[in-house]
Amino acid sequence: SCGSGRLAQGFADEGVISEGWDIKDGEEANFLDKRVVRGFIQRVKAGEYFAVHFGLDCKTWSRARRGNNGPGPLRDDGEGLFGLPNLCCGDFRNVLRANTLTDHAFEILEACLKAGVSVTLENPRRSRLWLHPTLQRLLRRYKGTAHHCDFCQYGTKWMKGTTFLSWGVDLGELRRCKRSQGCCSRSKEP
Repeated sequence: SCGSGRLAQGFADEGVISEGWDIKDGEEANFLDKRVVRGFIQRVKAGEYFAVHFGLDCKTWSRARRGNNGPGPLRDDGEGLFGLPNLCCGDFRNVLRANTLTDHAFEILEACLKAGVSVTLENPRRSRLWLHPTLQRLLRRYKGTAHHCDFCQYGTKWMKGTTFLSWGVDLGELRRCKRSQGCCSRSKEP
């Protein structure tokens, strides 16, 4: 899934043919639809891609929702990993949607790995996505590598510690913030 689309745009800017797939681009890019997933996997098997990046939506996998004067959590690290039992209607639908999208993304990811396609997967460093049993199985079976960075080191106004998992591609040393006295090591601002 495409997320912000900045990575695909960056590759396109360098002359690499790139596609961003996201529901906001229309139903033909809706990875919640099993037919779209099957079609994409057929393209992977046909050798149309040499690399695929997944920027899965992190909203429902986030640990930021703690209920301290704000919305309560949607998941936990144990039996509620796929959704807490007491969720209201809207939260319940969002969690189910995210679970389906994640399952489909992991199905595509494994098809890519079987086809020898390089893969990266991005989510916040503390995301509960990293606890997903299917992802843990894929890491064991296909030996993915974790890379950590902080977005502030690439010019954003926020730190956002992020993990990239990679298979078949070396991302090298990604930049990490070395905060000093509460300030960003790049911008020197709090």
